[in-house]
Amino acid sequence: MNLPFRVLITAGRNSRRYFFDLKKALNIDMRIGISQKILYDNGSPHDALDQGWYNVLNGHSLYFLPNAGIIDFDHVADNLDSFIITGGEEVDKRREIELKLANRMIARGKPVVGTDRGALLIAELLNSEIETKRKHVTKNYPIIYHGEVIEVPGEQTLGILKMNSEVEILCTDYKGYVEAFISGNIAGIVWSPERMNKPWIPPEIALLLRI
Repeated sequence: MNLPFRVLITAGRNSRRYFFDLKKALNIDMRIGISQKILYDNGSPHDALDQGWYNVLNGHSLYFLPNAGIIDFDHVADNLDSFIITGGEEVDKRREIELKLANRMIARGKPVVGTDRGALLIAELLNSEIETKRKHVTKNYPIIYHGEVIEVPGEQTLGILKMNSEVEILCTDYKGYVEAFISGNIAGIVWSPERMNKPWIPPEIALLLRI
């Protein structure tokens, strides 16, 4: 069977590039779990998700992880293909729920990807060194991916300084902080791809998620 699936590998030391369209080629509808931030309206908590994620994950079935109620985490993990931990304010209850599902997904060998603060949470699971850094002056800042400079949005005040040797670092900023990484089925993206007009995710991580 001939599939319209193209892969281009650029040879070079520690360098690889992929160009593909898996969804079109394989007609895959992935079942993706995604965590939500907690917002308050008149003192009442609401789960919320940036609408930009609908663009990033267009064509896939989404499961919105609630921050309250009774959740059968094993059942959820059995029925998802992957799980994304999104950005937003750090809240203990949310963190607890995200970690419970993330650990069950990891135990099943299924992809878990963190973005923004979610990437820092993943980095913690990988025993990385995280430190406070100066906030970016502007909402967009440059990162480096295999020598290519890309502008991304983000306002993190914490940075990933060091990661263990088993982690592949995909992107850094000009100060050397890690901006994207992957280790087996676990990955992190420190910026907020859902806030980009044309969302960009490192191809290695997009391939992991099949998006």
